[in-house]
Amino acid sequence: MKFCLPPGLSADSPMQNPQGRKCDGYENEQSPQEECVLYKPQTIRPPPSFSILSPQESRSFQFFYERTSSQLSGFHESDLWSSTIFQLASEDEAVRHGVVALASLHEDFSAGRVNGGDSEHFALKQYNQAIRRHVHQLDSPQSQAGIECHLAACLIFISIEIIRGRFASSLSLLKKSFGVFDELLRNRKYLQKTASYDLLKAFGSQLNRLEAQAVGLIGPKAWGMAYASRIRGPPPMLPEAFSSVTEARDYFEYYANAYILDSGMSTKEDVVPMDNDIQQGDLSTHINIFNQWSSGLDDLIGRSNNMPVNEKAALGVLQIERLILTSSLDLIMHRTSVDVQMMWDKYTDISGQIVDLVQSILEMVEPSSDKAPTSRKPYFTLDLGIVGPLYDIARRCRDPNIRRKAIGLLHAYPRQEGMFDSVLAARVAEHVVEIEEGGLGIVKSCADVPDWARISDVHPVFDLEKRKAVLFYSRQLSAHHVGRVPVQETIEWD
Repeated sequence: MKFCLPPGLSADSPMQNPQGRKCDGYENEQSPQEECVLYKPQTIRPPPSFSILSPQESRSFQFFYERTSSQLSGFHESDLWSSTIFQLASEDEAVRHGVVALASLHEDFSAGRVNGGDSEHFALKQYNQAIRRHVHQLDSPQSQAGIECHLAACLIFISIEIIRGRFASSLSLLKKSFGVFDELLRNRKYLQKTASYDLLKAFGSQLNRLEAQAVGLIGPKAWGMAYASRIRGPPPMLPEAFSSVTEARDYFEYYANAYILDSGMSTKEDVVPMDNDIQQGDLSTHINIFNQWSSGLDDLIGRSNNMPVNEKAALGVLQIERLILTSSLDLIMHRTSVDVQMMWDKYTDISGQIVDLVQSILEMVEPSSDKAPTSRKPYFTLDLGIVGPLYDIARRCRDPNIRRKAIGLLHAYPRQEGMFDSVLAARVAEHVVEIEEGGLGIVKSCADVPDWARISDVHPVFDLEKRKAVLFYSRQLSAHHVGRVPVQETIEWD
Protein backbone atom coordinates (compact mmCIF):
# COMPACT_ATOMS: atom_id res chain seq x y z
CA MET A 1 0.00 0.00 0.00
CA LYS A 2 1.36 3.40 -0.93
CA PHE A 3 1.07 6.28 1.47
CA CYS A 4 1.19 10.05 1.16
CA LEU A 5 3.62 12.08 3.22
CA PRO A 6 3.16 15.63 4.39
CA PRO A 7 5.68 17.98 2.73
CA GLY A 8 9.15 17.74 4.19
CA LEU A 9 8.64 14.40 5.92
CA SER A 10 10.27 11.08 5.17
CA ALA A 11 8.96 7.71 6.31
CA ASP A 12 12.20 6.52 7.82
CA SER A 13 11.10 5.41 11.24
CA PRO A 14 13.03 2.33 12.35
CA MET A 15 10.12 1.13 14.40
CA GLN A 16 6.95 2.32 12.77
CA ASN A 17 4.78 1.09 9.94
CA PRO A 18 3.85 3.83 7.45
CA GLN A 19 0.61 2.92 5.73
CA GLY A 20 -2.25 4.38 3.74
CA ARG A 21 -3.42 7.86 4.64
CA LYS A 22 -6.83 9.19 3.69
CA CYS A 23 -7.50 12.73 4.80
CA ASP A 24 -11.32 12.64 4.66
CA GLY A 25 -11.90 9.84 7.12
CA TYR A 26 -11.45 6.11 6.75
CA GLU A 27 -13.34 3.24 5.21
CA ASN A 28 -13.26 -0.28 6.54
CA GLU A 29 -10.33 -2.26 5.20
CA GLN A 30 -11.01 -5.97 5.12
CA SER A 31 -8.27 -8.34 6.22
CA PRO A 32 -8.17 -11.84 7.70
CA GLN A 33 -9.35 -12.36 11.25
CA GLU A 34 -7.34 -14.27 13.84
CA GLU A 35 -8.55 -16.15 16.89
CA CYS A 36 -7.81 -14.25 20.08
CA VAL A 37 -8.67 -13.98 23.75
CA LEU A 38 -11.66 -11.65 24.13
CA TYR A 39 -11.78 -8.84 26.64
CA LYS A 40 -14.44 -9.40 29.28
CA PRO A 41 -15.42 -6.07 30.82
CA GLN A 42 -16.44 -5.67 34.42
CA THR A 43 -19.78 -4.06 35.17
CA ILE A 44 -20.28 -1.35 32.55
CA ARG A 45 -20.04 2.05 34.23
CA PRO A 46 -20.37 4.84 31.70
CA PRO A 47 -20.91 8.33 33.14
CA PRO A 48 -24.54 9.18 33.92
CA SER A 49 -24.72 11.62 31.00
CA PHE A 50 -23.89 8.79 28.58
CA SER A 51 -27.34 7.20 28.63
CA ILE A 52 -27.51 7.56 24.84
CA LEU A 53 -24.56 5.21 24.33
CA SER A 54 -25.14 1.94 22.53
CA PRO A 55 -23.95 -1.32 24.18
CA GLN A 56 -20.89 -1.39 21.89
CA GLU A 57 -20.03 2.23 22.74
CA SER A 58 -20.47 1.52 26.45
CA ARG A 59 -18.14 -1.46 26.15
CA SER A 60 -15.46 0.71 24.54
CA PHE A 61 -15.82 3.35 27.24
CA GLN A 62 -15.34 0.69 29.87
CA PHE A 63 -12.24 -0.60 28.08
CA PHE A 64 -10.84 2.93 27.95
CA TYR A 65 -11.53 3.35 31.67
CA GLU A 66 -10.01 0.00 32.67
CA ARG A 67 -7.12 -0.44 30.21
CA THR A 68 -6.43 2.32 27.70
CA SER A 69 -6.14 5.31 30.02
CA SER A 70 -3.61 3.64 32.30
CA GLN A 71 -1.49 2.26 29.46
CA LEU A 72 -1.32 5.55 27.56
CA SER A 73 0.45 7.30 30.42
CA GLY A 74 2.97 4.48 30.83
CA PHE A 75 4.58 4.04 34.22
CA HIS A 76 3.63 7.54 35.41
CA GLU A 77 0.37 8.60 36.99
CA SER A 78 -1.52 10.95 34.64
CA ASP A 79 -4.77 12.69 35.45
CA LEU A 80 -4.86 13.77 31.82
CA TRP A 81 -5.75 10.27 30.60
CA SER A 82 -7.24 8.72 33.73
CA SER A 83 -9.59 11.58 34.59
CA THR A 84 -9.53 14.71 32.43
CA ILE A 85 -10.19 13.22 29.00
CA PHE A 86 -12.76 10.83 30.41
CA GLN A 87 -14.61 13.81 31.91
CA LEU A 88 -14.30 15.86 28.73
CA ALA A 89 -15.95 13.01 26.86
CA SER A 90 -19.10 13.65 28.90
CA GLU A 91 -19.14 17.25 27.71
CA ASP A 92 -17.91 17.10 24.12
CA GLU A 93 -19.17 14.95 21.26
CA ALA A 94 -15.88 14.93 19.33
CA VAL A 95 -13.94 13.73 22.37
CA ARG A 96 -16.63 11.15 23.13
CA HIS A 97 -16.53 9.57 19.67
CA GLY A 98 -12.72 9.73 19.69
CA VAL A 99 -12.47 7.91 23.02
CA VAL A 100 -14.80 5.17 21.75
CA ALA A 101 -12.77 4.78 18.54
CA LEU A 102 -9.41 4.67 20.33
CA ALA A 103 -10.59 2.18 22.94
CA SER A 104 -12.10 -0.11 20.30
CA LEU A 105 -8.87 -0.09 18.28
CA HIS A 106 -6.84 -0.63 21.45
CA GLU A 107 -8.94 -3.67 22.37
CA ASP A 108 -8.23 -5.18 18.94
CA PHE A 109 -4.54 -4.33 19.30
CA SER A 110 -4.29 -5.92 22.75
CA ALA A 111 -6.05 -9.06 21.58
CA GLY A 112 -3.72 -9.43 18.58
CA ARG A 113 -6.48 -9.01 16.03
CA VAL A 114 -5.34 -7.89 12.59
CA ASN A 115 -7.06 -4.99 10.81
CA GLY A 116 -10.49 -5.63 9.39
CA GLY A 117 -13.88 -6.92 10.49
CA ASP A 118 -16.82 -5.47 12.33
CA SER A 119 -14.86 -4.06 15.26
CA GLU A 120 -12.59 -2.00 13.02
CA HIS A 121 -15.56 -0.82 10.96
CA PHE A 122 -17.19 0.36 14.20
CA ALA A 123 -14.00 2.11 15.36
CA LEU A 124 -13.47 3.91 12.05
CA LYS A 125 -17.11 5.01 11.96
CA GLN A 126 -16.66 6.53 15.42
CA TYR A 127 -13.39 8.12 14.32
CA ASN A 128 -15.05 9.74 11.31
CA GLN A 129 -17.81 11.13 13.52
CA ALA A 130 -15.21 12.55 15.90
CA ILE A 131 -13.30 14.21 13.05
CA ARG A 132 -16.42 15.76 11.55
CA ARG A 133 -17.58 17.11 14.91
CA HIS A 134 -14.11 18.45 15.75
CA VAL A 135 -13.77 20.29 12.43
CA HIS A 136 -17.28 21.73 12.82
CA GLN A 137 -16.41 23.08 16.26
CA LEU A 138 -13.22 24.71 15.03
CA ASP A 139 -15.05 26.36 12.14
CA SER A 140 -18.09 27.48 14.11
CA PRO A 141 -18.01 30.90 15.85
CA GLN A 142 -20.86 29.71 18.08
CA SER A 143 -18.96 26.66 19.34
CA GLN A 144 -19.12 26.26 23.11
CA ALA A 145 -16.18 23.84 23.23
CA GLY A 146 -13.26 24.96 25.40
CA ILE A 147 -9.62 24.75 24.37
CA GLU A 148 -9.17 21.60 26.43
CA CYS A 149 -11.80 19.81 24.33
CA HIS A 150 -9.98 20.71 21.11
CA LEU A 151 -6.63 19.60 22.51
CA ALA A 152 -8.11 16.37 23.86
CA ALA A 153 -9.49 15.58 20.41
CA CYS A 154 -6.07 16.28 18.86
CA LEU A 155 -4.29 13.92 21.26
CA ILE A 156 -6.86 11.20 20.72
CA PHE A 157 -6.61 11.49 16.93
CA ILE A 158 -2.80 11.26 17.07
CA SER A 159 -3.07 8.17 19.29
CA ILE A 160 -5.50 6.57 16.87
CA GLU A 161 -3.14 7.14 13.93
CA ILE A 162 -0.23 5.70 15.91
CA ILE A 163 -2.06 2.55 17.01
CA ARG A 164 -3.22 2.02 13.41
CA GLY A 165 0.37 2.31 12.18
CA ARG A 166 -0.24 5.50 10.19
CA PHE A 167 3.15 7.11 10.80
CA ALA A 168 2.87 9.92 8.26
CA SER A 169 -0.65 10.81 9.37
CA SER A 170 0.31 10.89 13.05
CA LEU A 171 3.17 13.29 12.31
CA SER A 172 0.93 15.49 10.18
CA LEU A 173 -1.70 15.61 12.92
CA LEU A 174 0.95 16.40 15.52
CA LYS A 175 2.11 19.41 13.52
CA LYS A 176 -1.47 20.59 13.09
CA SER A 177 -2.09 20.11 16.82
CA PHE A 178 0.67 22.55 17.67
CA GLY A 179 -0.92 25.00 15.25
CA VAL A 180 -4.30 24.54 16.93
CA PHE A 181 -2.66 24.90 20.35
CA ASP A 182 -0.93 28.18 19.46
CA GLU A 183 -4.00 29.59 17.72
CA LEU A 184 -6.35 28.75 20.55
CA LEU A 185 -3.96 30.19 23.13
CA ARG A 186 -4.16 33.50 21.26
CA ASN A 187 -7.94 33.41 21.24
CA ARG A 188 -9.36 34.90 24.43
CA LYS A 189 -12.76 33.31 23.82
CA TYR A 190 -11.22 29.86 24.33
CA LEU A 191 -8.89 30.89 27.13
CA GLN A 192 -11.87 32.15 29.15
CA LYS A 193 -13.40 28.68 28.93
CA THR A 194 -10.25 26.87 30.04
CA ALA A 195 -10.26 25.32 33.48
CA SER A 196 -6.66 26.02 34.51
CA TYR A 197 -3.12 26.72 33.41
CA ASP A 198 -2.09 23.32 34.80
CA LEU A 199 -4.45 21.63 32.37
CA LEU A 200 -2.93 23.48 29.41
CA LYS A 201 0.52 22.57 30.70
CA ALA A 202 -0.47 18.88 30.82
CA PHE A 203 -1.65 18.94 27.20
CA GLY A 204 1.45 20.85 26.13
CA SER A 205 3.77 18.39 27.87
CA GLN A 206 2.15 15.43 26.15
CA LEU A 207 2.46 17.14 22.76
CA ASN A 208 6.10 17.97 23.47
CA ARG A 209 6.87 14.33 24.30
CA LEU A 210 5.33 13.23 21.03
CA GLU A 211 7.33 15.88 19.21
CA ALA A 212 10.54 14.59 20.80
CA GLN A 213 9.73 11.18 19.32
CA ALA A 214 9.13 12.70 15.90
CA VAL A 215 12.42 14.59 15.93
CA GLY A 216 14.30 11.51 17.11
CA LEU A 217 12.83 9.42 14.30
CA ILE A 218 13.03 11.70 11.28
CA GLY A 219 15.40 14.47 12.36
CA PRO A 220 14.84 18.19 12.94
CA LYS A 221 15.20 19.16 9.27
CA ALA A 222 12.48 16.79 8.15
CA TRP A 223 10.31 17.79 11.10
CA GLY A 224 10.70 21.41 10.05
CA MET A 225 9.51 23.03 13.29
CA ALA A 226 11.23 24.97 16.06
CA TYR A 227 11.61 21.96 18.32
CA ALA A 228 11.96 22.85 22.02
CA SER A 229 11.34 26.53 21.28
CA ARG A 230 8.15 26.41 23.34
CA ILE A 231 10.10 26.63 26.57
CA ARG A 232 8.80 29.86 28.11
CA GLY A 233 9.81 31.85 31.13
CA PRO A 234 12.83 31.41 33.41
CA PRO A 235 14.11 27.86 33.97
CA PRO A 236 12.69 26.21 37.09
CA MET A 237 15.07 25.77 40.01
CA LEU A 238 15.84 22.17 40.78
CA PRO A 239 14.44 21.23 44.20
CA GLU A 240 16.69 19.80 46.88
CA ALA A 241 14.65 16.61 46.72
CA PHE A 242 12.07 15.42 44.20
CA SER A 243 8.61 14.81 45.61
CA SER A 244 7.90 12.03 43.08
CA VAL A 245 9.38 10.14 40.16
CA THR A 246 7.09 12.05 37.81
CA GLU A 247 8.48 15.35 39.09
CA ALA A 248 12.01 14.08 38.42
CA ARG A 249 10.93 13.07 34.91
CA ASP A 250 9.43 16.52 34.26
CA TYR A 251 12.62 18.32 35.28
CA PHE A 252 14.72 15.97 33.17
CA GLU A 253 12.54 16.63 30.12
CA TYR A 254 12.64 20.39 30.62
CA TYR A 255 16.41 20.62 30.86
CA ALA A 256 17.00 18.06 28.10
CA ASN A 257 14.86 20.16 25.77
CA ALA A 258 16.60 23.33 26.95
CA TYR A 259 19.97 21.81 26.11
CA ILE A 260 18.79 20.80 22.63
CA LEU A 261 17.58 24.34 22.04
CA ASP A 262 20.76 25.90 23.44
CA SER A 263 23.05 23.66 21.38
CA GLY A 264 21.25 24.47 18.13
CA MET A 265 20.47 20.79 17.50
CA SER A 266 21.98 18.66 14.79
CA THR A 267 21.87 19.59 11.13
CA LYS A 268 21.73 16.00 9.99
CA GLU A 269 18.43 14.59 8.82
CA ASP A 270 19.01 11.07 10.08
CA VAL A 271 19.25 11.91 13.74
CA VAL A 272 18.95 8.89 16.00
CA PRO A 273 19.37 8.70 19.77
CA MET A 274 23.01 8.80 20.90
CA ASP A 275 24.36 9.36 17.36
CA ASN A 276 24.01 13.07 16.71
CA ASP A 277 21.71 14.10 19.51
CA ILE A 278 24.25 16.26 21.33
CA GLN A 279 26.40 18.99 19.76
CA GLN A 280 29.64 20.56 20.86
CA GLY A 281 29.10 23.76 22.79
CA ASP A 282 29.22 25.13 26.28
CA LEU A 283 28.61 21.89 28.17
CA SER A 284 29.62 23.08 31.61
CA THR A 285 26.26 24.61 32.58
CA HIS A 286 24.32 21.62 31.34
CA ILE A 287 26.68 19.16 33.03
CA ASN A 288 26.25 20.97 36.34
CA ILE A 289 22.47 20.84 36.01
CA PHE A 290 22.62 17.16 35.06
CA ASN A 291 24.78 16.41 38.13
CA GLN A 292 22.28 18.20 40.39
CA TRP A 293 19.41 16.28 38.82
CA SER A 294 21.36 13.04 39.17
CA SER A 295 21.85 13.66 42.89
CA GLY A 296 18.11 14.14 43.26
CA LEU A 297 17.55 10.87 41.43
CA ASP A 298 19.90 9.07 43.82
CA ASP A 299 17.86 10.45 46.70
CA LEU A 300 14.69 9.06 45.11
CA ILE A 301 16.35 5.67 44.66
CA GLY A 302 17.21 5.67 48.35
CA ARG A 303 13.52 6.22 49.19
CA SER A 304 12.14 3.68 46.71
CA ASN A 305 11.61 0.62 48.89
CA ASN A 306 7.92 1.30 49.52
CA MET A 307 7.10 2.69 46.09
CA PRO A 308 4.31 1.07 44.03
CA VAL A 309 5.44 -1.16 41.16
CA ASN A 310 4.73 1.36 38.41
CA GLU A 311 6.62 4.08 40.24
CA LYS A 312 9.62 1.78 40.68
CA ALA A 313 9.46 1.00 36.97
CA ALA A 314 9.37 4.72 36.13
CA LEU A 315 12.37 5.23 38.40
CA GLY A 316 14.19 2.49 36.50
CA VAL A 317 13.50 4.28 33.21
CA LEU A 318 15.04 7.47 34.63
CA GLN A 319 18.13 5.46 35.61
CA ILE A 320 18.31 4.30 31.99
CA GLU A 321 17.99 7.91 30.80
CA ARG A 322 20.86 8.87 33.12
CA LEU A 323 23.12 6.15 31.74
CA ILE A 324 22.30 7.13 28.15
CA LEU A 325 22.97 10.81 28.81
CA THR A 326 26.21 10.00 30.61
CA SER A 327 27.40 8.09 27.54
CA SER A 328 26.21 10.84 25.19
CA LEU A 329 28.04 13.57 27.06
CA ASP A 330 31.23 11.53 27.12
CA LEU A 331 30.84 10.74 23.43
CA ILE A 332 30.47 14.37 22.40
CA MET A 333 33.49 15.42 24.41
CA HIS A 334 35.62 12.85 22.57
CA ARG A 335 34.00 13.05 19.14
CA THR A 336 36.09 13.02 15.99
CA SER A 337 35.15 13.99 12.45
CA VAL A 338 35.73 10.42 11.26
CA ASP A 339 32.98 7.77 11.49
CA VAL A 340 34.71 5.18 13.68
CA GLN A 341 32.22 2.68 15.03
CA MET A 342 34.76 1.16 17.43
CA MET A 343 34.05 4.18 19.68
CA TRP A 344 30.95 2.41 21.00
CA ASP A 345 33.00 -0.38 22.58
CA LYS A 346 33.95 1.77 25.57
CA TYR A 347 30.26 1.89 26.53
CA THR A 348 29.79 -1.90 26.58
CA ASP A 349 29.48 -2.05 30.38
CA ILE A 350 26.90 0.75 30.36
CA SER A 351 24.98 -1.07 27.61
CA GLY A 352 24.91 -4.19 29.77
CA GLN A 353 23.61 -2.19 32.73
CA ILE A 354 20.84 -0.69 30.60
CA VAL A 355 19.70 -4.08 29.29
CA ASP A 356 19.68 -5.51 32.82
CA LEU A 357 17.63 -2.53 34.03
CA VAL A 358 15.14 -2.99 31.19
CA GLN A 359 14.78 -6.67 32.01
CA SER A 360 14.14 -5.94 35.68
CA ILE A 361 11.53 -3.31 34.76
CA LEU A 362 9.69 -5.61 32.38
CA GLU A 363 9.71 -8.51 34.82
CA MET A 364 8.49 -6.15 37.54
CA VAL A 365 5.41 -4.95 35.63
CA GLU A 366 4.59 -8.20 33.81
CA PRO A 367 1.81 -10.19 35.54
CA SER A 368 3.10 -13.51 36.87
CA SER A 369 0.48 -15.41 34.85
CA ASP A 370 1.90 -14.01 31.61
CA LYS A 371 5.52 -15.06 31.95
CA ALA A 372 5.46 -17.21 28.83
CA PRO A 373 6.45 -14.98 25.87
CA THR A 374 3.74 -16.43 23.66
CA SER A 375 1.04 -15.41 26.15
CA ARG A 376 2.10 -11.80 26.56
CA LYS A 377 -0.35 -9.30 25.13
CA PRO A 378 0.91 -6.31 23.13
CA TYR A 379 1.21 -3.16 25.21
CA PHE A 380 0.38 0.30 23.84
CA THR A 381 1.56 3.52 25.46
CA LEU A 382 2.59 7.02 24.44
CA ASP A 383 5.40 6.96 27.00
CA LEU A 384 8.94 6.04 25.94
CA GLY A 385 11.58 4.23 27.93
CA ILE A 386 12.04 0.60 26.86
CA VAL A 387 12.05 0.09 23.09
CA GLY A 388 14.37 2.92 22.07
CA PRO A 389 17.25 2.03 24.41
CA LEU A 390 17.05 -1.68 23.56
CA TYR A 391 17.05 -0.92 19.83
CA ASP A 392 20.05 1.42 20.14
CA ILE A 393 22.04 -1.13 22.11
CA ALA A 394 21.16 -4.00 19.77
CA ARG A 395 22.58 -2.18 16.78
CA ARG A 396 25.47 -0.29 18.38
CA CYS A 397 26.81 -2.56 21.11
CA ARG A 398 28.83 -5.27 19.38
CA ASP A 399 29.06 -7.54 22.41
CA PRO A 400 27.25 -10.65 21.09
CA ASN A 401 25.59 -11.53 24.38
CA ILE A 402 24.36 -8.04 25.26
CA ARG A 403 22.94 -7.24 21.83
CA ARG A 404 21.18 -10.61 21.56
CA LYS A 405 19.69 -10.19 25.02
CA ALA A 406 18.36 -6.77 23.92
CA ILE A 407 16.81 -8.30 20.79
CA GLY A 408 15.31 -11.11 22.85
CA LEU A 409 13.59 -8.63 25.15
CA LEU A 410 12.20 -6.67 22.18
CA HIS A 411 10.60 -9.89 20.90
CA ALA A 412 9.51 -11.28 24.27
CA TYR A 413 7.71 -8.14 25.43
CA PRO A 414 5.79 -6.72 22.44
CA ARG A 415 5.36 -3.00 23.04
CA GLN A 416 4.22 -0.03 21.00
CA GLU A 417 5.74 3.00 22.73
CA GLY A 418 4.37 5.94 20.81
CA MET A 419 5.98 5.71 17.38
CA PHE A 420 8.37 2.92 18.44
CA ASP A 421 7.39 -0.71 17.79
CA SER A 422 9.46 -3.37 19.59
CA VAL A 423 8.93 -6.20 17.09
CA LEU A 424 9.90 -4.07 14.09
CA ALA A 425 12.89 -2.75 16.05
CA ALA A 426 13.96 -6.33 16.77
CA ARG A 427 13.74 -7.32 13.10
CA VAL A 428 15.95 -4.43 12.04
CA ALA A 429 18.45 -5.14 14.83
CA GLU A 430 18.61 -8.84 13.93
CA HIS A 431 19.49 -7.97 10.35
CA VAL A 432 22.16 -5.51 11.52
CA VAL A 433 23.74 -8.33 13.54
CA GLU A 434 23.65 -10.65 10.50
CA ILE A 435 25.35 -8.02 8.34
CA GLU A 436 28.07 -7.18 10.84
CA GLU A 437 28.88 -10.69 12.02
CA GLY A 438 28.49 -12.45 8.67
CA GLY A 439 31.69 -14.16 7.59
CA LEU A 440 33.57 -13.33 10.80
CA GLY A 441 33.38 -16.78 12.31
CA ILE A 442 32.70 -17.11 16.03
CA VAL A 443 32.14 -13.73 17.64
CA LYS A 444 32.89 -13.79 21.35
CA SER A 445 33.36 -10.09 22.10
CA CYS A 446 33.26 -6.60 20.58
CA ALA A 447 36.88 -6.99 19.50
CA ASP A 448 35.85 -9.76 17.09
CA VAL A 449 33.82 -7.27 14.99
CA PRO A 450 36.31 -5.00 13.19
CA ASP A 451 35.41 -1.43 12.27
CA TRP A 452 35.18 -2.19 8.55
CA ALA A 453 32.44 -4.78 9.24
CA ARG A 454 30.34 -2.41 11.33
CA ILE A 455 27.54 -0.40 9.76
CA SER A 456 26.21 3.05 10.61
CA ASP A 457 23.42 5.45 9.61
CA VAL A 458 20.86 2.62 9.73
CA HIS A 459 17.67 3.82 8.06
CA PRO A 460 14.83 1.30 7.45
CA VAL A 461 11.56 1.89 5.59
CA PHE A 462 8.80 -0.66 6.21
CA ASP A 463 6.08 -2.10 4.01
CA LEU A 464 4.18 -4.48 6.29
CA GLU A 465 1.59 -5.44 3.70
CA LYS A 466 4.37 -7.01 1.64
CA ARG A 467 6.12 -8.12 4.84
CA LYS A 468 9.40 -6.49 3.99
CA ALA A 469 11.54 -3.44 4.69
CA VAL A 470 14.17 -1.59 2.71
CA LEU A 471 17.27 -1.04 4.84
CA PHE A 472 19.64 1.84 4.11
CA TYR A 473 23.02 2.03 5.85
CA SER A 474 26.71 2.89 5.39
CA ARG A 475 29.73 0.61 5.61
CA GLN A 476 33.19 -0.10 4.28
CA LEU A 477 33.18 -2.54 1.36
CA SER A 478 36.01 -4.54 2.89
CA ALA A 479 39.00 -4.27 5.20
CA HIS A 480 41.04 -2.95 2.27
CA HIS A 481 38.70 -0.09 1.32
CA VAL A 482 38.85 3.36 2.89
CA GLY A 483 35.69 5.29 3.70
CA ARG A 484 32.07 4.23 3.95
CA VAL A 485 29.64 3.87 1.09
CA PRO A 486 25.81 3.89 1.14
CA VAL A 487 24.15 0.48 0.86
CA GLN A 488 20.51 -0.49 0.28
CA GLU A 489 18.99 -3.93 0.68
CA THR A 490 15.64 -5.58 1.36
CA ILE A 491 14.63 -7.48 4.50
CA GLU A 492 11.79 -9.99 4.16
CA TRP A 493 10.12 -12.12 6.81
CA ASP A 494 7.56 -14.91 6.93
